[in-house]
Amino acid sequence: MSHTVLVCDDAIFMRTMISDILAQAGFEVVGEAETGSQAVEKYRQLKPDLVTMDIVMPDMGGIDAVREIVKHDPDEAVPTVARPRGRPARPRLIPWTSRSTPSCSWPRAGST
Repeated sequence: MSHTVLVCDDAIFMRTMISDILAQAGFEVVGEAETGSQAVEKYRQLKPDLVTMDIVMPDMGGIDAVREIVKHDPDEAVPTVARPRGRPARPRLIPWTSRSTPSCSWPRAGST
């Protein structure tokens, strides 16, 4: 049985890319959301094993959406991927649960 995933990003290109990568890795993408409010609603409806969350989205940002999700399910871990607009550095994964604080560090340009 594969793990279920909800993919949340306002850019359809990113949702498609993340969904394709996860599907190729054997995950079952059960839903997508393009706003933070949709992410919270779909999480409550679908109860996925995993949620990927963009940080900057219309209506409710990803951090606020994650806060709402962990209020509902305190043990849920939501991998959050972010890259500041206009920054060429690779994004870092932020594992976040109700017992942790979101944080992110960015590599310097040219670092691996």
